[in-house]
Amino acid sequence: DGVDGVLASNDYLAAKVIKHLFQNGVDVPGDVAVIGYDNLEFAESLMPGLTSVSQETDAVAAATVDLLFRKINDGYRDRPHLRVDQKLIVRESCGCKSPII
Repeated sequence: DGVDGVLASNDYLAAKVIKHLFQNGVDVPGDVAVIGYDNLEFAESLMPGLTSVSQETDAVAAATVDLLFRKINDGYRDRPHLRVDQKLIVRESCGCKSPII
């Protein structure tokens, strides 16, 4: 009661949340919206399809390698910060008909 949505820390957990809600008669997304994180391949195959945040792992990897080379070549001493844009992949589990970001 009182829960409108769940943002799970990963897609596996989000899938378990959807299963638990379904087993307890809760409609996803009608009663509770569910969003995962990782955008793993199976997210699209779930019923309903799982809305998920894509980590953009290629961009994270490239930024990490760049920081590593800066550290090796320049003795980079500042605390490293990575900022990589992410994408919300909208599917049925959030109840949205179009992307919200």
